[in-house]
Amino acid sequence: MKLIRKIAYREDIGNILADGVFRAAKRLGLEDIAIHSRGLEPAGYDPRTLKGMSLAYATSPRGACHLRMMAYYVDIKGLAGSPHELTEKKIEKLIEFEDFMTAFDSLMLCKFGRDIFTLRMMWKLLNAVTGFNMSYEEFREALERITLLTRLFNEREGLYKDTLPERFFRESLTFGKEERRLEREEFNRALRMYYEKRGINSDGRLKEKKKRELGLDKL
Repeated sequence: MKLIRKIAYREDIGNILADGVFRAAKRLGLEDIAIHSRGLEPAGYDPRTLKGMSLAYATSPRGACHLRMMAYYVDIKGLAGSPHELTEKKIEKLIEFEDFMTAFDSLMLCKFGRDIFTLRMMWKLLNAVTGFNMSYEEFREALERITLLTRLFNEREGLYKDTLPERFFRESLTFGKEERRLEREEFNRALRMYYEKRGINSDGRLKEKKKRELGLDKL
């Protein structure tokens, strides 16, 4: 309780901790144990047991966000197999959900409506409210464009490398009586698959072909 107050009022060590894990770890020389992605600390969904979250935390444009892809929902609900695996089917479902969540963000809908709204419903609502005559295919392409345009912005800013904190690979997690572990090659394989299906080069930059397809090649 005392430490929380020190952080709130930036007193003593609280002045350093108030800047978050990324900056505090740099100042304290603790970067090897710091848990964050692109400077954002992850939520309470551990990628060593909910494997889809490994891809979600690594690729989210704003850091270790659980909402950009909402992979924990895919894992917990078993929408693409076991939460403890990273299969091609799982990667495809995560890409689908990433665009699905982009629709929520773009239409300013609460993501707890994930069991209420469908993409087709959103498409119909958008046309009804705006007077657009957008086809469903155009709507889906627009969602992909928004998702990858966000990534392109990060690429310009030098934030295109998708990684996880080393401790997720180095340390296992005990859940009940089971040991849960995330293997580096397992994660790398899933990331390569994600890149291939998204039209991203192996270095994390968007492919020129994909840019042309989505009309982003002039940016």
